[in-house]
Amino acid sequence: MNRPPLGLCLPVERPVVYDGDTIAVVLVGGSHVWRVRLLDCWSPELHKPEGREAKQYVEKLVNQARSLALFIPAPEGENLVKELFLFDRVLGHIFLSETQTLSEMMVAAGHATKEKPAKG
Repeated sequence: MNRPPLGLCLPVERPVVYDGDTIAVVLVGGSHVWRVRLLDCWSPELHKPEGREAKQYVEKLVNQARSLALFIPAPEGENLVKELFLFDRVLGHIFLSETQTLSEMMVAAGHATKEKPAKG
């Protein structure tokens, strides 16, 4: 995925992985912790073995990355705050390189799906 033209992209550090689709980061030089819900990434919950594997894979990827960037796409529509934040998390992408996101890596490795799975 190439970075979209509209949005906010900032370098981040000190990643803490909560699960396969949520991590926390700090802006480089900052102190506020940002919880990030990855866009285009739906991984199994932690109580399932696949969920624990997904978390371990995310930890491996972010720890091996030379640099990380948080991209928050510009929301469409009128409700800016609601579209940017969900459950006290910012919705965004974590770039592991100039062109590859953590979400894409998770989906490619089979640890997540791009679409929300159907309940059932």
